[in-house]
Amino acid sequence: MKDKLDKQLYGILLGLILPPITTFVFYSVRYYGDLSFFEFLQALFGLQSLGKLLSICVLPNLFVFLIAMKINYLWIVRGIIIATVVFFVAGALFGIIAKFD
Repeated sequence: MKDKLDKQLYGILLGLILPPITTFVFYSVRYYGDLSFFEFLQALFGLQSLGKLLSICVLPNLFVFLIAMKINYLWIVRGIIIATVVFFVAGALFGIIAKFD
């Protein structure tokens, strides 16, 4: 059973799906304004705060990483690291773009 679940692709998918879900949950729970979700993201980009939201929303990857390490699913761990690096690069690019905008 372990061999079927311990796949790098599963880690990449988890690592890429959890942050957007967390972003939407964060928006739904903490934001009470009249902006839509995408307008909210645009406003954060304009305020140069999108990177801060991104760093908060990658936290579920840390929890999945720790759980996968504990149960020795090392291929899932590798996939989560890859997905987190993708989000790091995206955040860095957003930061660079925001500086020149």
